[in-house]
Amino acid sequence: MTDYAEPDEPTCTDCELPDEVCACEEEREYDLAADKPGETLMGFQVANAAGRNIQGDDDCPIGLPSFAIVHPADAADLAASIGKNYLLMPIFAGTIEEPEITRWIKK
Repeated sequence: MTDYAEPDEPTCTDCELPDEVCACEEEREYDLAADKPGETLMGFQVANAAGRNIQGDDDCPIGLPSFAIVHPADAADLAASIGKNYLLMPIFAGTIEEPEITRWIKK
């Protein structure tokens, strides 16, 4: 067991993190490792009101690099954080070279 959980706290059997912070089940639910490029939702990036992807640009409100994809489970928190002048753009497998799935922590 890792240092992340108290001895009697429920932990994930795959990564041993506490259940409340583990994303293993969410990753299985969204099938992030599927072998069907273009069909598997990887997550979301930020677009401006016109629908142009601005993630990684100076005017992006979240400050993540262009290769970062926010995990689907965090979409609602991300949408609330960026406000009504921005959109979430779905990103599918195979559309970003060397993507990095990241978790969005509500600010």
